[in-house]
Amino acid sequence: MILHPFLFALSPILFLFSYNAARLPLGASELALPLGAALAGTFILWLLLRLLLRDSAKAGVITTAFVLFFFSYGHVYQALHIRRAQPEALLPFWGVLLIVIAGLVIRTKLSLRGLTRFLNLVSAVIVCTNIAFGLPGFLRNLPGHSSARASGSKVGAVTTGYPDIYYIILDAFARDDFLKRDFGVDDSPMLDFLTAHGFRVARQSRPNYSQTYLSLASSLNFEYLDTLARPNGTRDANRVPVTRLIADNRLVRILKEHGYSTMAFASGYAGTEFKNFDIFLAPRWTLSEFENVLLSTTPLPSLIKLVARKSQFDLQRELIRYDLENLPRGARARHPVFVFAHIICPHPPFVFGPHGESVNPPGVFTLTEGGEFQVVDKGQVREDYVQGYAAQVEFLMQKVPEMVSRILAASPSPPVIILQGDHGPGSFLNWDNPSWAALAERFAILNAYHLPPAIAGPAAGTAEVYDSISPVNTFRVVLNRLFGAGLPLLPDRSYFSSITHPYEFYDMSDSNAYLRAVNQGLGTGLTVIAFPHETKSPDQPERYCRRLVAFKYGEAGQTVSQFYIRPVNEDLSVEQAGNLYRSFVQSGALPDLGSTYETWQGPGPDHQPVVALFFRTLAGE
Repeated sequence: MILHPFLFALSPILFLFSYNAARLPLGASELALPLGAALAGTFILWLLLRLLLRDSAKAGVITTAFVLFFFSYGHVYQALHIRRAQPEALLPFWGVLLIVIAGLVIRTKLSLRGLTRFLNLVSAVIVCTNIAFGLPGFLRNLPGHSSARASGSKVGAVTTGYPDIYYIILDAFARDDFLKRDFGVDDSPMLDFLTAHGFRVARQSRPNYSQTYLSLASSLNFEYLDTLARPNGTRDANRVPVTRLIADNRLVRILKEHGYSTMAFASGYAGTEFKNFDIFLAPRWTLSEFENVLLSTTPLPSLIKLVARKSQFDLQRELIRYDLENLPRGARARHPVFVFAHIICPHPPFVFGPHGESVNPPGVFTLTEGGEFQVVDKGQVREDYVQGYAAQVEFLMQKVPEMVSRILAASPSPPVIILQGDHGPGSFLNWDNPSWAALAERFAILNAYHLPPAIAGPAAGTAEVYDSISPVNTFRVVLNRLFGAGLPLLPDRSYFSSITHPYEFYDMSDSNAYLRAVNQGLGTGLTVIAFPHETKSPDQPERYCRRLVAFKYGEAGQTVSQFYIRPVNEDLSVEQAGNLYRSFVQSGALPDLGSTYETWQGPGPDHQPVVALFFRTLAGE
C-alpha cells in the first residue's frame, strides 16, 4: 500500500501546527484548509504519475520526493543565507534536482517494495510523533485551561452618552527623540498636527514590556504581568496565557458593562485577531499568521509571484492600508463603540516606501520582529533596517493625520483616541545578547491621547496624562475620566524578557543590575568593528570576522559577541579607522563601545587590506 506520499504531506503541516499551538492560540480550524489542500494535491500528482508510469511504487517515490522538496523549500532558502537574492532564485536548482531524482527512479530496474515499506514506516512514525508531542500542548491551551487571568471589576452602572474609544496600536512606533537620533526621521509635523487637534503627546513614554503580546496583555488589563511567571516558572515559553489575557481582557468587560459595542480590525497576528467582537473587519483576501508561516516554507509564494504578480508582501500592504483607511467606520457603529486596531507598521516587514510606494523586501515573508534583521552582527543588515523602518514611519506620518481627521469629522461627539506603540524598534536588538543601546531604543514609544472633557465628576480630576505615562496606566486614566472608576495609577516600570523566555522579566530601571543578570556566567567577549575595502566586501561576514579574531589572538578562548562591517573605498591607518568609528557612533550608526580597543591592520581572510578594532566587553554590553 502506498501511504508515504500522503503521510509526508501531512507531517510538515502537523509539525508546524503542533509547535505553534503549544505556544500561540491556534484553533483546529487552522488545519482544515492546509491539510485538505495538501492531501488533494498529493493525490492528484500521485494519480497522474501512476497513469503515466503504470507503476504505483515509482509514482509514490517521486511524489514523496516532490512533497519533501515542496515543504523544505523555504527552510533551505533561509539556511543558505542568500538574502540578497529573492526566494524564486532557488526554483531552477530545485527543479533540476527534482527532475534528476525522478529520472533515476523511472530508470531503475530494482523493485521498490522494500523502499515503499520503509518510507511508509518512517512517515507514519513522523506523523505519530508530531501528534504525540503536539497534542498535550494543544489540549493544555484549549479554552478553560488558562493558568492566568485578569480579574474583572464593575465600575458604575450602564448609562448613555459615553464617547467612542479608539485604541490604535502602531506596532514598534518609536518615540520622537529616538526617531531623530537613530533613524534620521523628524516626526514633529505629525506630532504638531496631533497637538493642534487636541492630543496630549507623552514625550517620555516607555512601554512596560518589550514584546507585543506582553505589552498588550498589560495595557488592556491595566496590570503588570508578574503572576504569569508563577504557574509554570519563568522558563516557560507558552504565550497562550498572555494571548488569553488579550482575548478576554478587563477593559472590554468593563466597557460592555457600560453599554459599549465593539469593533476590531484584522492584524495578521494570531493573538490580536478579535473575531469575537460585534464587528470584525478585514480585507477580502488576507492570510492568518499560521498560513503565512506555512506558505513561507514552500515555493508557492514564488510561483504565485511569477504567475499572478501577487505576493504575501502585497497582501500585507493591502491589510495595512485597509485598516488605516477604514478606521473611521467606527463612527457608523452602534454608539458608544470601542474600536481596536493593531497595525503591523512601522514594524517589519518593510513593505512601504516613504510616500506609500510598494516595496518588496528580500527574503521570505515573516512577521517576526526583524526576522533576518535580528542578525545584529551584520552592519549592512542594520542599515537596511534603518532605511526600511524610516520609510514606513514617513508613510505613517502622512496617513495618521488623514485617518485622525476623518475619525474626528465622522464622530458624533469628541472620541477618545489613543495612538500607541506597543514597543520600540529593534534595529540592532539581539534577543539573547542585547546591548543597552538596543534596549533603550526598544523602550521608547509613541504615546498620544485625545481625551474629551472628563464626564465623571470630581473623581476625574486625578485622571491626567503626563509625559512619562506608560501603557499600563492608559486605561486607568481613561476609565477614571469616563466613569470615575477611582483606579490608582501604578508606578511606570519597564521589563525586558527574551523571545525564548518571555516571563523571565528584568527590571529596566537599573541598567547595571540588568547587565549583570544577563551576563552572569557568559564571561568576556569581543566586539569587532571591521573596515575592509569595499571592492571586496566579504560574502560571509560572520566567518570573516571570526577569522580576523583568529589572526589577532589565535584560536584559543576568544568569544565574538558582536561584529560590524563597514566597507570603505580607501586603505585606512589605525588612527583613521578609530576616527571613522567615532563618526559612526556620533551619527548613531554604530553603538558606543568606549575608547579602549585593540587593532589588526593588514591582509584579511580574503587577502585584501583591512583594519579591525577589537573591543573587550561583557557579552550584553
